[in-house]
Amino acid sequence: MMPFAESSKQDMSCEYVGNTTTICRNAVSSDFRTSKHLFNRIYGTVRCIDCNLTVLEANSFNNLGGYISVLDLTSSHIEILEKEAFAGLTTLRELKLQNNTINNIENGSFASLDSLWKLDLSNNKIEVLFGILNELPEISSINLAHNKISEIALIGNPGLQTLQSIDLSNNRIKVVKRKSFRNLPSLEIINLSNNPIATLQSRAFKGLSSLKTLNLSSCSISDVQSGVLTTLFYLSNLDLSGNKITTFTTGSFSGLPELKTLDLSHNKINTLKKTGVLSLPNLYSINLSHNNLRDLDYELLVEIVPRLASLDVSENPLSCSTLDKIKEYFKNDNLLIITNS
Repeated sequence: MMPFAESSKQDMSCEYVGNTTTICRNAVSSDFRTSKHLFNRIYGTVRCIDCNLTVLEANSFNNLGGYISVLDLTSSHIEILEKEAFAGLTTLRELKLQNNTINNIENGSFASLDSLWKLDLSNNKIEVLFGILNELPEISSINLAHNKISEIALIGNPGLQTLQSIDLSNNRIKVVKRKSFRNLPSLEIINLSNNPIATLQSRAFKGLSSLKTLNLSSCSISDVQSGVLTTLFYLSNLDLSGNKITTFTTGSFSGLPELKTLDLSHNKINTLKKTGVLSLPNLYSINLSHNNLRDLDYELLVEIVPRLASLDVSENPLSCSTLDKIKEYFKNDNLLIITNS
């Protein structure tokens, strides 16, 4: 450790830790503009501890120069991001702003972050998304979990062509509207879990040609209507656990040629209903545990899911005779059947 302490009215001190990390303590945002500390560790990390930054004004970090790749401002009491707050950080790859109280992000706050690929804004008080992510041409991952967002209205921004993952879990979203995620050709992972989502409008996810994982667990969804998942040709993992679905309607999931795992556990499913004519050709794992199934048309299930390899029906009120019939039917197949016993 090589300490570098400086005298200022805010008593900020910075020290080198290892070869690439600088830790700064007890800073306010103006300290970084006037600091005499040399933030010259190429591709290094600057981490703020016990800081009270409150308002990040324009050019707050201009003195850091074009050297750092990670700026960690976790738990720094930030409330407001003003326009061009991060100007000058041209080599920054990762920005950590989680566990603050950010509620106001001005348009242009992230201007000049042309190399940023990971942004963590989780555990803040953000309510509105529109316009705040306009200038991140290389962004790959955005974490907005545990905020106060009630509507998805940003996200189809032409400037987010490289976005691969977005976490919107634990927010206040009630409706996923038609084409909510438009213009995101590289998006592979969406996490919408733990939102009070009751409605998925038709074509809500239209245009997500690269989407592989969709997490809609622990919401308030009672039905997935035909058309909601249209055009998700590469979707392989779908999690709908912890919702209020009462009928496993097969047509809701048809037209998903790459779907491999489907989690419908912890719902209220009591019926398997075949709708439509298409099968689920690559689906191999279905979790139906913790539902209200008293009977299961397993022959119909195999017809629809010809490559089924794992079936979890544990914690359902299925009779012993029904379970015995299922096991007997599949006794010569390498199918994993998970039951209570």
